[in-house]
Amino acid sequence: RGWVDRHNVTHAAVNDSLFVLKDKEPSVLADARMLLKTPRQCPIRQLSKGEYVHFGLKTGLIK
Repeated sequence: RGWVDRHNVTHAAVNDSLFVLKDKEPSVLADARMLLKTPRQCPIRQLSKGEYVHFGLKTGLIK
């Protein structure tokens, strides 16, 4: 994960790399979302004038 963040590697590039590696080693994860543990859902709160999504202060500061 650190390599992806440090070098601003796109998920598409990670997926392409994983595809090549998976051909040689079947146990390699198949998708960047699995490798980077991307959350599947984020809570959305309905407000009177729209929606509010909170991704977390710590997460935002680290990225």
